[in-house]
Amino acid sequence: MVWRGPEYEGEFPSLGWDICDWIEDLDLEVPAGRMAGQPFRLRDSQIEAIVKLYQIHPESGAREVRRGQLVGPKGTSKSPTGAIVALAEFDGPVVFSHWDENGEPVGESRADSKIEIVALSEEQTGNLYDWLYTLLNGTEAAERNGWLIELGRITKAKGGYGVIEPTTSSLSSTGGGGHLKIKEETWLWRKSNNMLRVSKMLEAEVAKGGGWTLEVTNPPEIGLDTVAELTQRQALSDSSIRVISAKADLPQEIENGGIKLKKNEKLVRAAIRSAYGDTLVANGGWMLEDDIYRAIMAEDTTEAEAYRLWLGVPRQGVGMLVDADRYDGLWDPARSIPLRSMIAVTFDGSTTIDSTAVTITSIEDQPHQVLHKLWERPQGADGEDWTVPFDELDDVMTNLFRDYRVMILIADYANKYESVINGWTAKWGQMKESQIGVKFGIGLVFPVWWNNAPAVVHKMVTLYDALLGGDGVPWTHNNDPRMRKQVLAMVDARGRGGKFRMVTRKDDLPESQIDAGVTSIMGVWGAKEMQKLLGNGARPPAPVEGEEAPEDQNVRLKRKARRLSGLI
Repeated sequence: MVWRGPEYEGEFPSLGWDICDWIEDLDLEVPAGRMAGQPFRLRDSQIEAIVKLYQIHPESGAREVRRGQLVGPKGTSKSPTGAIVALAEFDGPVVFSHWDENGEPVGESRADSKIEIVALSEEQTGNLYDWLYTLLNGTEAAERNGWLIELGRITKAKGGYGVIEPTTSSLSSTGGGGHLKIKEETWLWRKSNNMLRVSKMLEAEVAKGGGWTLEVTNPPEIGLDTVAELTQRQALSDSSIRVISAKADLPQEIENGGIKLKKNEKLVRAAIRSAYGDTLVANGGWMLEDDIYRAIMAEDTTEAEAYRLWLGVPRQGVGMLVDADRYDGLWDPARSIPLRSMIAVTFDGSTTIDSTAVTITSIEDQPHQVLHKLWERPQGADGEDWTVPFDELDDVMTNLFRDYRVMILIADYANKYESVINGWTAKWGQMKESQIGVKFGIGLVFPVWWNNAPAVVHKMVTLYDALLGGDGVPWTHNNDPRMRKQVLAMVDARGRGGKFRMVTRKDDLPESQIDAGVTSIMGVWGAKEMQKLLGNGARPPAPVEGEEAPEDQNVRLKRKARRLSGLI
């Protein structure tokens, strides 16, 4: 026996329909809020979410979703929906049993269920667990089914083993088994608070027993590589990850005009209605459109927060130099930088704390950029345990001069690299700022004091920003996730006295490193300057002595052999 097949376009088999019926048959009441005391009924948006989360294979009945994410603006019942999923996994028909005579799936409850609600703090676990506790405490349904409802734990007194419990997460709290881990507010789970590692451990735990995970979160801030953001990116290529979002359908005028403009009130309200749907009071829900609009327009609400927290649209933080969508649009998987190409090499780094990056950018009308080498401090190491391997860095740079036509090497002179860069200038000659835009000199190394060179840094940052703000594709890249992360961590800032533009990291968190981002800025500027010189008829510098790629050596040896044999 298999599934009966679709009765309408897009239909798929799911245990979710019976789970929703089971929930409503418990005859519970809304525990709090505007609708407190009314019979608890699932909204259409909640039913849709549960049906999608419990999609099963049309023949085997196996779960199709191994990771889920409920994401949306404040007040769209993300946590209550997560609580309903927890209750269903606790004692509901969530395990496929068989197909009935009509080809409909039949589910059964688990004999041993363990559900953990994991968050950074007790307050965050309370968003979900406290709501569930209030929903069930003192009810006939709990007594009838033998559920013991306690402040920090829900268990079964009969019908097999079962437990729902909240926990503040750390590595010490992993390893306890369980078939469902509900992760609260994963837009706050990041490398700096160790939650990326915790998240991976939780995924590994449930995988051992064929379980799954569910995230309940506000939209993430783009560019921080939080668990919420990573899940959404991974879902694009992994069908076992299901992201279910409540998100505004944004009119183009809002995108172009800015959400705070009073002339856009009508359009903002339309966006609110599209994001909140059946959770609005006007549609039988609990959220007032006026309350949401006032929250968006509040003086202490930034535009990025308004988009993320009240319209469900992911946004970058205030002051971010580079828009993620714009940067992602520069990816060209078909391009590369062949050996012997003319390139700009850029270097920025720190000896112990941050990362150290070497980037190459092709010299042509539309440059292509590649992160050539990145050194990052190993997790857990400090300045006494690890430093950048200077010899390896020097070898990397020497090989670049051998394998490519390096027209300029732009290097940040700070952070204890003075002796290294002095060695490069002794080897390849120093290019002075007065030569840029005038002619090629014999020097190829252009040192930049990034934090102490207002004029040239201002030029670099302004050009980079202007090209990103223009039309078309000013340059391309190879979509290196390490480069992307550091580019998106850069904040547009002012230098001393507000007189020049520079960039700083988004915050002081260790993962907000921007060294690769700085090399991207320097590389685009260097490539454009060198291409300008070539367009004005300047002759490129002669090849560096000893510059020879292995491929070219082989070609020359073959030609020599053919000449000697009289073939040419």
